[in-house]
Order: sequence, then C-alpha cells, then structure tokens
Amino acid sequence: MIRATLSLLLAFFILTLSSIAQCTSSWTCNSAATQQTPTSVIITWNSSIPATSRVRYGTTTAYGKTSVNNTTPVSSHSVTITGLTTGILYYYSVVGIDSQNIQVFGTQQTFTLTNPVAHNVGLTWNASTSTVSGYNMYRSLDQTNWTLLNTTGLITTLDYTDNSVTSGTTYYYGVTAVDANSNESIKSNIATAVIP
Repeated sequence: MIRATLSLLLAFFILTLSSIAQCTSSWTCNSAATQQTPTSVIITWNSSIPATSRVRYGTTTAYGKTSVNNTTPVSSHSVTITGLTTGILYYYSVVGIDSQNIQVFGTQQTFTLTNPVAHNVGLTWNASTSTVSGYNMYRSLDQTNWTLLNTTGLITTLDYTDNSVTSGTTYYYGVTAVDANSNESIKSNIATAVIP
C-alpha cells in the first residue's frame, strides 16, 4: 500500500511540475473547438505531459458520448468528432491518460455548430476594345490550374457571380474575350477573392 501511494504521489508531483512549466495552472491549455463542417468539429488542446487523446461530449453536462481514443501519447492533441447537429449547444471535456496510467480531465467547455454562411464572388470587368462574341470566366486555386466557370456558353454581359465558393479558401479569377471565330484572348489581370 505504501509503495502504491508513493508512486501516485510521485506521478502527481511530476504532473504538477510539468503543468507549472508549460500550461501554468492546469494539465491542459489552449483548448479550442473548430467547426469543420455543419456536422463535425475538431477539438484541439495542449497538455503539460504526453497523454492519450479523447473527448467526452454531449448535449448535457453529463456528456453521454466519448470520441475514439487516440492511444499515442502526445502533448499537442487533436480529435475530430462527427455526426453532430447544427444549432445545438454541446458540452465537452478533454481526457488523457499519462504514462503512469493516471486519467486526467480538462475543464468543461462548450461549442455550437452553425450552418455555413453562403458566400459568392461578384466580378465585373471593362468591355474589350475589340469586337467580341462574349467572355469566359476562369477560376483557380493556385494560378496554374484554371477551370472554366461558364460551361453553358459565353458570358454576354460585363459581370459574373461565382456562387460555388467555400469558406476559408482563396480563389483567383481571370476573364478572356472570345471573338466570332472562337479566338480567345489571354486572361485579364487576375482578381483575387479570399472567402471568410
């Protein structure tokens, strides 16, 4: 009995010293929930000592669900939780087991998933100085590989709205002029759109 108590006290002492050194007052710090999709979230946190990674979560403070346990001891943790519902308040607490098989819990926190805000990019340009039949609008993620957006025919106005953009993405746009013989100009000056 004395041996087990000393071992537990030593583990507590190590845990406390590590906490002071890296996470100041707790075994976990910098915990955050980042929405990935309308139905999933990534929970990230740091621990003062390497530990496994698991998250208890649910719609009440009793949680009720547990994420898959990542059994590799790490100090920078990341757990993805899927199958969630937008508009509901979720409670969560991070869980870890250290090398001494001591299970520790982070403080309770909350998150609510929201439906993504629909974004679009409105583009306008000046008319070509040549006689043209219309315009083509191209989009790229890297300014190397371009995709034609107006696949049903030439654009005959001096504007285009791209409704198929994704939050957190940077897009590049270039417009070309096309004449009656289907000769296409080089792309215009490239426009950049950063979607929040």
